[in-house]
Amino acid sequence: MLRADFPGADFPVGSRVRFPGRRGPVEGVLTALGARHGQVSTADGAEWRVPWALLELVGEPHRPEVTLAEVEALGAELLGQYAGRGRLDSRWIFGFDLARVRAGACDYTNRTITLSVSYCQRASLARIRDTILHEMAHAICGPNHHHDETWRRVANSIGSSGDRCHRVEHTTAGWTGACGCGRLWSRHRLGARMRSARCAACGNPIRWRRTAAARATN
Repeated sequence: MLRADFPGADFPVGSRVRFPGRRGPVEGVLTALGARHGQVSTADGAEWRVPWALLELVGEPHRPEVTLAEVEALGAELLGQYAGRGRLDSRWIFGFDLARVRAGACDYTNRTITLSVSYCQRASLARIRDTILHEMAHAICGPNHHHDETWRRVANSIGSSGDRCHRVEHTTAGWTGACGCGRLWSRHRLGARMRSARCAACGNPIRWRRTAAARATN
């Protein structure tokens, strides 16, 4: 679990960045966050894993609506609020993770609620608050309810919308696919099943290519 002060906190996904190369500075687009490295795509389609200490922002980066420190404070406040009311074990803690697709997670074993850093960098304060409450509802219900009606009632009772899924694209998909009829797909990871998949509409194989995020921003 990460805290708000981890080294990549000030580097929103999608930012243009620069790092030293053998032949001079290299520029690209930050496509994913790691605990010790940022993943950078350059205009030639290359992918780099660059230590945070070597990365520098170029130009004006995206400014999140709230900082990770503010999200961390909100998470701790909400957990304390419902622990004080006796609805939640006081041992639950809040933090962050580096998920690329999902927004939040509830870990029953370690009693932790985490939100994705890149999600927090893109989502509004209202969505972030709703996601924290969503995961808190899981913590209150326990692991046997998933997104059933019991979970939804609890979620609504503590102020969550009860929505199961978020709609915030917070990282760049690693692969894009196209077929003969013009349909498009995107995937963060490409498993064996999807590599050989065919379009249900036209029957043609889906042809995949690695995303070059930097090309889309030039």
